[in-house]
Amino acid sequence: MRAAAYILLALAKPAAAAWDDWECPGFPCFITNYFEYHPYQRLSQTCGLVMAMDPCNNLIKGKPLPTYYANGTLAGIHNVKRPHPCKVAYYGGCVQTTCLQGSVHACQADCAKLQMLPLYNASCYDLCATHCP
Repeated sequence: MRAAAYILLALAKPAAAAWDDWECPGFPCFITNYFEYHPYQRLSQTCGLVMAMDPCNNLIKGKPLPTYYANGTLAGIHNVKRPHPCKVAYYGGCVQTTCLQGSVHACQADCAKLQMLPLYNASCYDLCATHCP
């Protein structure tokens, strides 16, 4: 019986893999920046922290996040399909409720896979160092 439990545990997908379908694969508390002007190949290279409470609460509740230009036209929609495992941090920002990636090393490997622009890359590695054992 114990061996079967270990096998099931070994075959289980890591929690971060459950977020591979999100616009910021593996990082459910990040969103892409529709306003980025630096060249990029994939929008996921602009994944970064959500610093405001209302958008974070939308992620937590599973509500889509429309983003608008200053003139009121729609820039894009962060297509939230289900509640995200995020919380509003006391010091500001939207953070994971736990280390979904499993470890600092695994989290940093997930950051590297996204090949984010340097500005965004730093916040990803900071998240790993702060929220993963």
